[in-house]
Amino acid sequence: MLEAKSHCSRYLMLFSLLFVGGCGNAANPQKQQTIPVIVEQLIPELMKKNDIPGMAVAVSYNEKDYFFEFGVQDKQSGAPVTQSTLFEVGSISKLFTATLASKSQLQGKLSFERPIEHYMSNLEGTSLGKVPVLHLATHTAGGFPLQLPNNVNTTNELENYYQTWQPKDAIGTQRAYANPSIGLLGMLTAQVNNTDFSTLLTKELLAPVELTNTYLEVPQKALANYAWGNNKNGQRVRLNSSLLADEAYGIKTSNKDLLQFLKANFADSNSTALIDKAMLDTHASLFDTGMFHQALIWDKFQYPINPCTLKQGNSLEVIFNNVPVKQLNPTTQGFKHYALSKTGSTNGFGAYVIVIPHKKLAIAMLANKYYPIGERVKTAYKMVNRVLGQNDDYCE
Repeated sequence: MLEAKSHCSRYLMLFSLLFVGGCGNAANPQKQQTIPVIVEQLIPELMKKNDIPGMAVAVSYNEKDYFFEFGVQDKQSGAPVTQSTLFEVGSISKLFTATLASKSQLQGKLSFERPIEHYMSNLEGTSLGKVPVLHLATHTAGGFPLQLPNNVNTTNELENYYQTWQPKDAIGTQRAYANPSIGLLGMLTAQVNNTDFSTLLTKELLAPVELTNTYLEVPQKALANYAWGNNKNGQRVRLNSSLLADEAYGIKTSNKDLLQFLKANFADSNSTALIDKAMLDTHASLFDTGMFHQALIWDKFQYPINPCTLKQGNSLEVIFNNVPVKQLNPTTQGFKHYALSKTGSTNGFGAYVIVIPHKKLAIAMLANKYYPIGERVKTAYKMVNRVLGQNDDYCE
């Protein structure tokens, strides 16, 4: 049987035991289950169905945080998942890159409206150089592939790839989910800050948000906590270093740190803190896909969430194929209330996060196996609605 560990304050624990029979939200005990009960109903079932060795889940709701760990971080050693266990989060890393770019714009170091060649002289006069920076963070630059071509393996080959790149579509008309575009945004952002991407990430995001267990390269002191992923053949795997990994899909983090990042997206619009403003700017509605608004990397769904729209927006068809888009005016065409959604995968890991800022609700799900995105989204949707005491019927 899978074991889960939850962590709450002593006061909350005592209050819950006395009045609602568990460690959870007591605001409406007649209508809502406690958060530990909800998680422990859904996650073991998800793991069993998808043969997942280990998971770490984190929930924040109404200024209370909950952490849960299930199974093992390494099938070979049998070491259990803990609150310190590091998971690869894949493309959730892109949110970190977009936030760094957003912060750099607020600092006056770059403008999303200016063409890439304004900041990268090696792309001056090229087709890519003429693309405004904004499109690198919205998958709308004109037709990048999901991954770099197999023949691009060195920095020289990468530079030549960008210099010779030609658009397939008019800028800002199609959404094509891609690592090369967000990877270039990370390179550009580091360049305008006169540093390397890893240093920039640590100084401008990890430190201000107080993420102490998040890494691009896991240091020796934390290696014992780095989970082993499991690929479709059941083999133990971890991410190999490659071009653009740091900028596009290289983050390793724990459920506690990832929840801290998600909570930073609750930022008050009246806050004067630069990191808060940067977080909020990543939520802006920039393009309409017909299913969701494309923000800076975030997929932004209207709230209340339509489960069929959420399912379609996270489908493989949307990930692997072009989606026509219409550019929006973020000051007049955004949603009043919204949910922010993002998946992330590597060969051996699968992750999903969802944030509903006006409800002060955030959920992070980390697993040391790649498993279907639809399964992640369905479980998270049910979790959201059960926490809020709402109907959790999903789109089948």
